[in-house]
Amino acid sequence: MSAKANYFSGLYLDAAEADRHDRNKAFIIGGLVFTGQHQRARLLYKQVSKTLTQDEQTIANFHMGVSHVRTSEYVMANKYFIGNLQALRKRQYKAKPIAAFFTYQGLAFYRYFFSRHKKSQKWADLGYAELLKDHKTPPLLLALSLDIQGHNLIQLGRIHLGLKLLTKALNICKKHDLKNLGSDIEVSIYIYRSEFNDDPKIQIANLKELYKKHESSNDYALSALVLQVGKLLIILGQFKEANEFITANYEVIYKNENKRNIAILNTLISQLLYKKGQFLEALAVAKIARQNLNELIDISLILPILALEIKILKLMHKDTSPLIKYSDALAQKSDRLLNLKIFNRIKNLATPALIGEDKLGDLVDRLHTHDTDALEYIFKHEILGLLTSYFKIPPGSKTILILEDKKHLVLFDTEGISQSSKLTRTQILCLKHLHNQVCSKEFLIAKIWGYEYDSLRHDSLIYTIIARLKKILGAKKYWLLSEENGYFFREDVHILFTSTKNLKATSKVNILSDDTDLKFTSKKNQLKTINSSSKDLRNKEIILTQGEAKEGLNYRQIEILANPPENPLSVSDYSQLWQVTRMTALRDLAAMCAKGLAIKTGQGKATRYYIQV
Repeated sequence: MSAKANYFSGLYLDAAEADRHDRNKAFIIGGLVFTGQHQRARLLYKQVSKTLTQDEQTIANFHMGVSHVRTSEYVMANKYFIGNLQALRKRQYKAKPIAAFFTYQGLAFYRYFFSRHKKSQKWADLGYAELLKDHKTPPLLLALSLDIQGHNLIQLGRIHLGLKLLTKALNICKKHDLKNLGSDIEVSIYIYRSEFNDDPKIQIANLKELYKKHESSNDYALSALVLQVGKLLIILGQFKEANEFITANYEVIYKNENKRNIAILNTLISQLLYKKGQFLEALAVAKIARQNLNELIDISLILPILALEIKILKLMHKDTSPLIKYSDALAQKSDRLLNLKIFNRIKNLATPALIGEDKLGDLVDRLHTHDTDALEYIFKHEILGLLTSYFKIPPGSKTILILEDKKHLVLFDTEGISQSSKLTRTQILCLKHLHNQVCSKEFLIAKIWGYEYDSLRHDSLIYTIIARLKKILGAKKYWLLSEENGYFFREDVHILFTSTKNLKATSKVNILSDDTDLKFTSKKNQLKTINSSSKDLRNKEIILTQGEAKEGLNYRQIEILANPPENPLSVSDYSQLWQVTRMTALRDLAAMCAKGLAIKTGQGKATRYYIQV
């Protein structure tokens, strides 16, 4: 095939290697540019420029402009793009629709790189209109035009419409077997969906699946997939997994040698260092990422880095005014709505947006208004990375957050954030007593269950509740320690108690201000002996009342009385709950009925036990 035919089939390498006698020199230049052979493309342009027709000159100029953009020579690139526009506006030159398209597409491409998306979209619309004039328009050009229009609309916040145009471009590629372009557009669609969807866990699975089957030789697209997975893992609070995934794919990212992707990589590394509480290291990496970018065209990448630097500096109580001033000036040069949203959150400002377009962004904004439904959604979908700033958990700290009304526990440390929603009221009360002090068995039995300690009857109860707390802590069970004097948490572990009701009542400044630090009470005299004169802690929270009826109960009976189920229990329910035999379950229930602590109803398989408190 000729260079032109190969080019319009998306076979840029074949177009670049066309026979030297091929007359379609403008498309040979295009093939060379799109395969990264910029020096060869420029040499050929010099050799054939004077022999090209006006339309061929326009097409060649477009590719030369793209070449100079990719090598960061923006003044020279602008010369080619503006030269095409000036030629098109001359009355004596009546360009063919394809040549006019390349003129407008060049200007759209150039403005896009400078984050001027409204102007880019204006030129892209004009280019697409030219293509529609000719029913023989190559499908490749239609797909390219829809592609840049889709990207522009998404950057402007019209995400649904942008994705619709990208999907249309992908369908054109599939229909006409434009595999390389189609594969890259598909990657863009997946990344955008994952970026604005409010279920990152599902999106990570989709991205990894696409990565496995990706056929494009475009390393840029592959590295973009890797970086997006890393970003979503951080949002989920899976810091260790994010670091391991990114590290395992360094080769893919660096192989492309793309400064923008390497800058995104450094930004993610900076975020991970920040999550570990390594502020100075995080700042150093963030500055490296920013310094390797060009503020003329990389505004969309620089502003999020600046936002991260400002957040870190505020936590360090450092002056942020120079960076804020610089960010404001830089933001004036861009109309990218998504960056504006990120930066406005740093300044506690609202951003006008089309509700429902950016679901993940909407979720973050709802958190800023103390929407407890948004909090419930985060817990349900495990988007735990958003909780750190919401609850003002110091990055890098070992923290146990307990939402008492939801019986929900969240663990924070340098490896990530995890949760458990199976706390009982007794376990919460036990954690409260273990907070900032050492608790003896005698103390725990008295304060939680209201009994006078008896080792024969109560040791199994203490061992069981401590064992269950360690099971809930999972990999962090080493946070809870025991010694001869009693049980206690490590000195560097903090426990924070709150409830969603309190969150509703708390002012925005108290929770969300970057100048507010969460203060924890440090433990004093960690191993001091708890004596009988210890101050009574929350007597009103002791679940069981005193009385002879509750003497002689085992730990299962005491626990279920402390946390009575809403519905009546069958013998099988009780057996499964405690993992005991049916006979043991029957004995426990019969004993509680005999003491008036449970009521038996029904007969046979319909027998049920109502727990009385």
